[in-house]
Amino acid sequence: MPALTRNGGDGMKRKNRPGMTLLEVIIAIALFALVVAPLVGVFSQGIRTERRSAIHALTTYEAQMRMEEAYGMSSDQLLADYNRSGIFHINNSGDEDDSIELRYLYNAVSDPGNPSDSNLYKVTITISNDSYVVETTLVAVLYAEPESAEPEP
Repeated sequence: MPALTRNGGDGMKRKNRPGMTLLEVIIAIALFALVVAPLVGVFSQGIRTERRSAIHALTTYEAQMRMEEAYGMSSDQLLADYNRSGIFHINNSGDEDDSIELRYLYNAVSDPGNPSDSNLYKVTITISNDSYVVETTLVAVLYAEPESAEPEP
């Protein structure tokens, strides 16, 4: 007489039982992980690239705006206002945690390439973001008249 066991009484597994074995579940999870893991990397890289390009566009825009301000300045204003550096924050979304820190460096010097005209200034504007290693530098030679205290007759 055959020994009685838990799986049906004859010592043999029943093949028509519904459900999956633990081994089948482990293999399915492993295959799923092999397929999903590279996709997660692709998506996260895409998000980082999008963020970096947004920061690059922002630094370029800020540098262009600062250069436009410099075009309208007198030589006295250029030398007073455009020789400094610092940090400013930009927040486009309204969320305090989404603020972007940008470093700036403004530099205006008399154009060393043309010592005969003291009204030419080389203006360099650099705006950078350390988190995403983005830097935008604009350089222009501007003609700026000094502010005169009294008009010439």
